[in-house]
Amino acid sequence: MKEKTGPVGIILNPAAGRGKAATFGRQLEEIALESRVPFLWRESEAPAHATSLAKQMMEDGYKTIIGCGGDGTINEIGSALAGHPEVKFGIVPLGMGNDFIRSAGIPRDPDKALRLILWGNYRVIHSDCGRINGHHFFNNLGIGFDGAVVLTAQKVNHMKNPYYAGVARHLLTYRTFAAHLRSDGKARMSEPIFMFVASIGKAYGGGFYIAPDARLDDGLMDVVVVPGTNHFARPWLLYLVSRRKHLKHKGFRFFRSRNVELDLYDKVLNAHVDGIHITVTGKMKVEVIPGALSVISEKEGGK
Repeated sequence: MKEKTGPVGIILNPAAGRGKAATFGRQLEEIALESRVPFLWRESEAPAHATSLAKQMMEDGYKTIIGCGGDGTINEIGSALAGHPEVKFGIVPLGMGNDFIRSAGIPRDPDKALRLILWGNYRVIHSDCGRINGHHFFNNLGIGFDGAVVLTAQKVNHMKNPYYAGVARHLLTYRTFAAHLRSDGKARMSEPIFMFVASIGKAYGGGFYIAPDARLDDGLMDVVVVPGTNHFARPWLLYLVSRRKHLKHKGFRFFRSRNVELDLYDKVLNAHVDGIHITVTGKMKVEVIPGALSVISEKEGGK
C-alpha cells in the first residue's frame, strides 16, 4: 500500500556536492511537476539557511519536507525537524559523501529518491539523533582527529578529494588529547585519545564504515574510540576501518551507549557533527534522542 503524499516542501542546497546540486535543480522540479503533488520549492542561500526554511515550512503546515543536498544539508533540515516525528523527512542525495543514506535505505540516484517520495512508495524509519552542546547529529559526531580532518577539508574544498587531503595532513601529525569518559553513568576510560566517534549511522568520510553494525532506530550510539597510539600504526588502523575489520582490533575501543559524558580538561578541540565543523571544550554530555526523526526510506525488497 502506498503512502499518501500531500503538499510537500522541497529545499535544495545548490552548493551541495561542491555546486553539482545546482545542476539538478531543474530536473528535480520537472519530476515534482510530473508527480502532480502540490509542492513549495525553496533554495538555501547560506549555512544554516535550510534550518530556517524547514522551520517555516513546518509553521506553514507542511507534513513532508524534502532535503536535496548532502550530509550537511540533512543535518540542517534534520535539526529543525528533530522532535517533530509527525513531519516526514525525505532525502534526495546530492552531496559528496552521502553517508547517511547508506544507513537509511535511500536510493543513491537523485531521480529515484525523489520519485520514491512523491509517488508514496516508501516506508518510514523513526530514526534517532544525537545531541552535544545544542548541536544535533543524525549520522555521527567526531572529536579529535576527525574534527581536524573536517576543518582542513573545508579549507581545501576546491580539491578533488578534500576529505582525503585532510586525512593525509593529520594522520601522522595529530596530537592526542587527554579525556575522561563515562558511559551511561559508569566510568569507561581515562587516557590520551586520538579520536572519538559517536555514531547513529554506519558510515562517514565518504564510505568508511566506522560503525558497521549501527542502527538508526535502536536508541543507542555506537561509540568508537582510538586511544593514543604509535603514530606509524595509524595508517594500519585506518586500513582496518576501510576493510571493516577494526572493531575487534586492540587499537580500538567499542561500546554502545545512550549517553556519554566527556571531560576534555578545558582543552579546545576540533570536532564535527555530520561533517559540519564545531569546537568543543571542558565537560559535556553526548546523548541520544530516540525516534526523533521520521525518515522516508525505500521499502524492503524495493517493493
